[in-house]
Amino acid sequence: MPVRIAHLITTYKCPVQLERLVDALAHKDAACFIHVDGNVSLSEYLFLEKKDGVRLIKNRKRVVWGGYSFTEAILNSIEEIANSESKFDYINLLSSQDYPIKPIEEFVQFLTVHKGYSFIAYEGEDSSKWWKESTSRIYAYNLNDFKFRGKYFIQQVLNTFLPLRKFPMLGKLYGSSCATWWTMDMACASYVLSFINSNKKLTRYMKFTWGADEFLLPSIVMNSPFAKLTLNNNLRYIDWSEGGSNPKILGMKDLPSIKRSDNFFARKFDILIDEKVLTAIDTEMLNYV
Repeated sequence: MPVRIAHLITTYKCPVQLERLVDALAHKDAACFIHVDGNVSLSEYLFLEKKDGVRLIKNRKRVVWGGYSFTEAILNSIEEIANSESKFDYINLLSSQDYPIKPIEEFVQFLTVHKGYSFIAYEGEDSSKWWKESTSRIYAYNLNDFKFRGKYFIQQVLNTFLPLRKFPMLGKLYGSSCATWWTMDMACASYVLSFINSNKKLTRYMKFTWGADEFLLPSIVMNSPFAKLTLNNNLRYIDWSEGGSNPKILGMKDLPSIKRSDNFFARKFDILIDEKVLTAIDTEMLNYV
């Protein structure tokens, strides 16, 4: 029996591009749950609920880039999916700037064959350059999510005079620049949610971290019974060759590389910069017109 997939899509801009993604994801064994950033009006996105299998997340968060608020938005959304009337075998986390690069039917078939496995990109904390450059996001005080005058001065004072913070979780840490976006077995996702909800000390600690989406969930999973069922592959084509804090915006020049990829999704796309690449993917890779 084919698996049922809940595509969890986070967005904060460009409803037109989001609609294009939703249409490309349409499948009888899938549904789309959309978290619209609480900083923007929901009214521009209400039309999407008229589409079959599309729902807007009710418990929205105001997301601050780099803040724990983004991870909270993901967790709130997982909870709504878990409590929905429909039952799903997988949650597939995407942003509205992602796009499938293989027909969704192939993705459904792949997960059906690998049912029970989760797909996350991660690196161990003792084995990568990424971790060496990321220690401050965990062990220093970060006040991104807070709104008060002088917060960055206070942050500097805290990190100058207080000792490094101690992460309140046993085990090795896991994460990477590609760890945010994953495809997770529903039982695994439910475990993560339960773990966080039952560890209030961890929740309080995370509110003062930076970029938690790149390490918290992978760390919980890889220190859990689900680690043996988690493959180090997030099934996404992402190009970090430009060396910035965000991956490259993909365009027509990247189409040959995208075509060679064995992944099911790619990111990031921006129709205001290059819409032709999505049209080319539709016609040449998805057989979607």
